Amino acid sequence: NNYTTPGIFVSDSAVKSASLVHTPITNAGFKLIVEYTISSSRLRQTIYANNNTSDTFYRSYTAAGWQGWRKVTTTAV
Repeated sequence: NNYTTPGIFVSDSAVKSASLVHTPITNAGFKLIVEYTISSSRLRQTIYANNNTSDTFYRSYTAAGWQGWRKVTTTAV
C-alpha cells in the first residue's frame, strides 16, 4: 500500500515477494508499475508476474482507499 509514487519497482524473487503484504503474487518475482490515472489523488498499480503463467493484476486508489486486486484474463487469438 505504500507504493504511491509513480514508477517501476521490482521484487526479484519469490522469497522477497512472500515477505511483502498487500500483494497478489507471493510465489514468484514481479514488476510493479505505479501510475497516476486522472490526478495525483487517483493511482493505478499493475503487477506483472515473472512466472510461467505471466499473471497480471491491477488495482486502483481513490479517496475511498485501495480497491482489491483484479486479475487480468486473456484469450488467445
